[in-house]
Amino acid sequence: MEICFVEETTSTNTVLYEEGLAGRTKDCMLVAFRQTNGKGRRGRDFYSPVDTGLYLSIFLHKELEVSKALLLTPLMAVAASEAVEKYIDDSISIKWVNDLYYKDKKVSGILTESSPLTSDGQTEFVVIGIGLNLFEPEGGFPEDIKGRAGAIFDKSIKNVTDMSHDELTAFKKKLAQTILERFEFHYSKFPNETPVEEYRKRSYISARWVQILDGPEVFVEGISDDFGLAIQYRDGSKDILKAGEVSLVL
Repeated sequence: MEICFVEETTSTNTVLYEEGLAGRTKDCMLVAFRQTNGKGRRGRDFYSPVDTGLYLSIFLHKELEVSKALLLTPLMAVAASEAVEKYIDDSISIKWVNDLYYKDKKVSGILTESSPLTSDGQTEFVVIGIGLNLFEPEGGFPEDIKGRAGAIFDKSIKNVTDMSHDELTAFKKKLAQTILERFEFHYSKFPNETPVEEYRKRSYISARWVQILDGPEVFVEGISDDFGLAIQYRDGSKDILKAGEVSLVL
């Protein structure tokens, strides 16, 4: 798959999505070292400062049912976790469905967007974007996210944080290429096989109480075979959430 690196863009997801609408058919990855208008879920901004993060999106020209397209988010979560773990002596956790956590802090978010559906309910293309906080910015994270945001690499890690600009750029490119390699490995088996077991063992919220957005508190029993959230309500009844957003009950 072709990889394009740029110093700065508005949003890697937005750029590739607009290219898809304009007729792009070739799969690719777009990597930026800074975004001026990073996108998060539910219309939120994604904090994307220069030098401290890595922001990338993968464009797939693929006809998929919506239910299958949704599985690309957890697939990317596993691929990115595996890639990052090659550079740290620890494991990454995944908070259902699209956030990566490290040392109990959110270090990454994933946003998957599909084209308008065809008449038979299929996608024409899908864009899967991920932003990673590699380092804490000077002065810390903004007030509205500093309580929950974290970074993958601590500033005390000499061999990373003392790199020159060119060395740091090369490191980011290598990490992006590793993410792509892991993504392509899992995508080559998709949708017949998915990395659900790898996702399960990294689950940040299994066996914990969570609050469903605009809903009740529930106990998370685990992750279903199609990456749903297996939950139990306080009355003992059970269900599987296919989509949504949850937060830990502290």
